[in-house]
Amino acid sequence: MAVVLRILGISESTYYDRKNREASLPPECPTESRRGRPVPGYSHTFEGERVYDEQINEWLLELIEGEEHVYGYKLLAQCIRDKHNVRLDKKKAYRLCDELGILQKPRQRVQAHPRRLPRNRVVTGSNQL
Repeated sequence: MAVVLRILGISESTYYDRKNREASLPPECPTESRRGRPVPGYSHTFEGERVYDEQINEWLLELIEGEEHVYGYKLLAQCIRDKHNVRLDKKKAYRLCDELGILQKPRQRVQAHPRRLPRNRVVTGSNQL
């Protein structure tokens, strides 16, 4: 095995580490969902009470049905903080909106000035452009 790994340019420790890591993973656990801290499934109010994500999803959908249908995830999070007194940061609001499929498309940025190609000039000294 060492000869094959040497030909491939892989160290033995890397090979056996990957082999042991694949063996220790449960088969139903996809590799994409393992990254980062696990999602707790709730948030807290400023008084310390738990508010579950299902309730926050309902509030998000109610906001989208009303006048706030043009709001992005940051303003939706601010509305929930103001109306329901829940600690909800923009990252969690983004994740919940993404799960619900209600994210707005990002706006196209308009350049402040159009980029123009310079005229073909021959520069023979400093400060000539």
